[in-house]
Amino acid sequence: EIISIIESQKFTFVEPNLYPSINRDIAIQVEKKFTSEKIERIIKSKGGEFLKKVYLFDVYSDSGMNENEHSLAYSLTFQSPKKTLQDSDVDSSIQRICNQLEKDFNAVQR
Repeated sequence: EIISIIESQKFTFVEPNLYPSINRDIAIQVEKKFTSEKIERIIKSKGGEFLKKVYLFDVYSDSGMNENEHSLAYSLTFQSPKKTLQDSDVDSSIQRICNQLEKDFNAVQR
């Protein structure tokens, strides 16, 4: 019975990427009314073809901030299937992301 269950499973092989990834963190200060989902949507839309993962890893607020604001920190993973990325490849994506977040949410990079 176990063999028939295993045989009925469909397995796919995904070739591992041979090129290293680059991780960058960005932290932005925004009004609390803006959801992380909306912010992540902008990050993904402006991150370019090499952006592979977006992960919210910190939400922070303190007395030095406006009470209706907080800081959101995201970890971004970039990787190319064809080459080793250079800092300049990722820097331009980070700049596009930050510019759009500032425009759409009045976000301030921390």
